[in-house]
Amino acid sequence: MYLGKPAITHLRSCLAGYILARRELGISQTEQEKKFTEFPGWIQ
Repeated sequence: MYLGKPAITHLRSCLAGYILARRELGISQTEQEKKFTEFPGWIQ
């Protein structure tokens, strides 16, 4: 629904936008989000 079509590049763009918005609003990362930073390496 949020990606438009099922593509890993669309997922990356969605996640990058989410992270950027939280950063600009000054909302710190949750513990789950900190663990999620390992996800791109896992995908590769």
